[in-house]
Amino acid sequence: MEHMGGWMGSPACAPQQSKQVSGEVAEVFYVDFGNRESVAVSSLRSLESLPSLQLSTVPPVASAVELAGVKVPSLDDEFGVEAAQLLSQITIGLKLQCRVVMREQAVDKKGERVLVSLAAAEGPSVAASLCEAGVARTVRPRSRAVGLVVDALLPFQQQARKDRLNLWQYGDVDSDDDM
Repeated sequence: MEHMGGWMGSPACAPQQSKQVSGEVAEVFYVDFGNRESVAVSSLRSLESLPSLQLSTVPPVASAVELAGVKVPSLDDEFGVEAAQLLSQITIGLKLQCRVVMREQAVDKKGERVLVSLAAAEGPSVAASLCEAGVARTVRPRSRAVGLVVDALLPFQQQARKDRLNLWQYGDVDSDDDM
C-alpha cells in the first residue's frame, strides 16, 4: 500500500472480515501495527507488481493474538464499545507481560490461533479487569492450560454477575453457541 510517498506491506482483509464501504474503497489490516483502515483501491498494489521491493520476503513483525479464557463482544455487539474503551484505558501506556497460554490451528485451517494472558507487573490481568467490569465473560476451556486461566477469572466474573454489571445486567448470559 502506498503511504506517505512510500510503500508498506499490508494484506487486504478477507471478504468475511471486511465491511464493504464502496467499490472504490478496501479495508486493509496492518500486520505490524494491528489496526485496520479503509483506503482507496487506487493506492493498493499487489506484491507481484512491485518485485523490486521484495516485501513478500519480509515476515510480519507482529502476530495477532486473543485473550485466553474470555469472550469479549465485538464492536458491533452490545457492550462491545465499552469493552474496547476499557481495554484501551487499562493498557495504554503500560508495559504489559504477554504469556502464551496455547497455540492451536485456526478454525479456518489457515494459520494458527494464539491465546495469551496479558498483565502488568502489578494488579489483575487484562482479562480479569474486563470480566470484573462485566464486559467480557469466561468461556468453557478446551484445554487444561486455558482451564487454569478460566479458573483464575471466575471470581472476577462472579462478582460482576452478582453486581449485574453490563453483560450481566439482566442475569445469566451464558450460551453454548460459542463455547
